[in-house]
Amino acid sequence: MSVPKYKRDTAPAEFVRTAAQLEAFTGKMCARLPKRWAFTRTRYITDCANDILNHAVRANAIWVTTPEEVAQRMAHLMEAHAACYTLLRKIDIIEEEMPVRIVDNVNPDGTIVKREKPCLSAGLLREWTVLATKEIKLIKGVINSDRKRFSTKRHPLAQKKGTAYSRKCSRSV
Repeated sequence: MSVPKYKRDTAPAEFVRTAAQLEAFTGKMCARLPKRWAFTRTRYITDCANDILNHAVRANAIWVTTPEEVAQRMAHLMEAHAACYTLLRKIDIIEEEMPVRIVDNVNPDGTIVKREKPCLSAGLLREWTVLATKEIKLIKGVINSDRKRFSTKRHPLAQKKGTAYSRKCSRSV
């Protein structure tokens, strides 16, 4: 039975799917950048997107049964969150530099005119930024949900005193 659109909610593992979309979109955008950037900027941008996906998948794969696993899951979520902000900053740098490529345009009289055209349009940059921002919101939601779920007051795993997680929760709450 289908659920009406207004009653639908975000899936718990939506952040993994969005991370995969972000990684694929980043690869497409980096393919449009100049080849001279391949070993410098492009490589670092794709590494950020790969880190987001890797940490999101790792965090989602942890089945929490001990306080150490709670801490591991939270560490992966925090790494993915930080990588998202790094990717956003790198997108900003691309927008500031706005690389161009030379394109040959043929006039109606048959003459060829060389023009500069931006490698990425403003619409593509906006779409890239929106996707990265959406991933940040989803990861923040999972982090907040996990903090509530594994808080010292509610969850028996976090009630063991002396563990790193219980000390961290008591300070942050």
